[in-house]
Amino acid sequence: MNYKNKQTTHKFSFFIIFLLSMVAQCMLFRRICFDADFIFPFWQHPTTFISTYVCPFCFPLFIASFVFLSQRRWWAIVFSFIFAIWCLANTLYFRNNNLVIDAYAISMTGNLKGFVSSVFFLLRIQDILFFIPTIILYIFILRMRHKQEKRLLLTFFGISTSAFLFVISALAFSSICYIKSKQAKDFIKFSDSIKPSHFYPFAEPDISNTYEAQMTSIFHSAVRIPFELKKKNLIKLTDKEQKEIDKLICFREETHTDNKLIIIIVESLESWVIQPEIMPNLYGLIQSNNTLFVPDIKSQTKAGNSADGQMIINTGLLPLNEGVACMNYAQNIYPSIMENIDGKKATILPHPIDVWNQNVMSKAYHYDTTFCFEDSDKILFKNATNVLKNGYTSAQIITVSTHMPFNSFADSSKIILPNEMPKDMANYIKSFNYMDEGLQIFITEISSNFSNSNIIITADHKVFPDDSRKKMSDLCKKYNWKYNITNPHIPLIIHSPKIDKHTTIQETCYQMDIYPTILHLMECENYYWKGFGVNLLNNEATKNRSITEEKAYELSDKIIRSNYFYTYKQQ
Repeated sequence: MNYKNKQTTHKFSFFIIFLLSMVAQCMLFRRICFDADFIFPFWQHPTTFISTYVCPFCFPLFIASFVFLSQRRWWAIVFSFIFAIWCLANTLYFRNNNLVIDAYAISMTGNLKGFVSSVFFLLRIQDILFFIPTIILYIFILRMRHKQEKRLLLTFFGISTSAFLFVISALAFSSICYIKSKQAKDFIKFSDSIKPSHFYPFAEPDISNTYEAQMTSIFHSAVRIPFELKKKNLIKLTDKEQKEIDKLICFREETHTDNKLIIIIVESLESWVIQPEIMPNLYGLIQSNNTLFVPDIKSQTKAGNSADGQMIINTGLLPLNEGVACMNYAQNIYPSIMENIDGKKATILPHPIDVWNQNVMSKAYHYDTTFCFEDSDKILFKNATNVLKNGYTSAQIITVSTHMPFNSFADSSKIILPNEMPKDMANYIKSFNYMDEGLQIFITEISSNFSNSNIIITADHKVFPDDSRKKMSDLCKKYNWKYNITNPHIPLIIHSPKIDKHTTIQETCYQMDIYPTILHLMECENYYWKGFGVNLLNNEATKNRSITEEKAYELSDKIIRSNYFYTYKQQ
């Protein structure tokens, strides 16, 4: 074999193994995130088929083609390693948000300040598989440099054939298992029920986000980032859209109230953890008179997580279809519960003021001052009490002890849990047990010194990824633990002198219902913006919704991206 043919053979061999390594990483991403690699007959689901298989092959094919242009092979190792990190990053982001990384996610990396440990909470042992193709590629390069031509070709064919057979076998096995599952039937039924042009089908936020992530190649998500980083411009509403939104506005005189309001947003609080042995004080508050308890509130946050939760509760708006309002539209005019309330109002934070752009958004939500106390919830609640005693009549308090990975204050809890319980679940429970002690001190102070205050206790979002939730649920059944961790709903507790008796609403409600319920409680129903939800203190309200969740997401996106309330205020 002459030198030219030998070089061509080497390049072709390296091209194939490099291509297979990247395809393997793409398939691993789908396998780890979605439990199976989906196979759909082309003639039944052409869009799904193309998105599932063509993208993971076309982009690696394009990248691998540079083998024939470059004289050096080591660049491929670097690229493969970077891509492995990219796959891992997308996997972690997907576990937390059901989305792949985009420019908006990158723009929010500053929110990790002080919360980097939350990322490690999402890691799994199988994530190391993303780096296996890079290691194989590295070994192959070493053999190309040091082995004779015949042994080189044998090595190439052995590795490439084994890798190809492994991918095909794993694909076939996982696909057969998936096709037989109920999940496949549900997914096909879901995909048939939406319009192909919808990038975000709003049938169910969690499902639609998963659908979007599944249909988006992680190569595609990387390529589109530079185009998304440009500043988002405000949109102009059409006459039809303007009229549709105008119907939701109450054109009456605004009312003000001297009622006092305290909103406590408990980080990552899921309803199943409210048990007498875990949170005895909150559980006792729920059983008392003058309390409304709604255990099944469906979280409606998206990529903004905590920021979305605050926006929904304070403004009655829902998150953007793409991006996060507090990062992309922080300068907008927003309606707010606090705009109706007389007196000084404060936001009390447990983290730096620039996390989630809070220094800007607190003002946008009509809070006069923002306080930051970076400490445990016990200290936070103590400081919050002092703030209220110093002339502030209303406040929003964000807790932190129950933030992922739930290990900061778990050791301070005295609750005893079974040794068989997973550490993440045990720390989660212990963190709430610890937080509950601080909450009780605060509630006691409020009851003594601010007896006429309306207290709202709720959560910003659910927390456990589906894979962790499934594992914990199986263990709960095995050991007869009474925790219903399969229910990821968040709670709403309202304690107010205006609620005559203890009331529990058993049906599933929405996070967007919190805002209009508080408006009613504060006697501010003449406020121009009533939100998309319903007043839960009205027994018939949930049966007579005037707007669906899907429509609420659609209209809210248009309201925020057009800065609708700025135009309204100018009129």
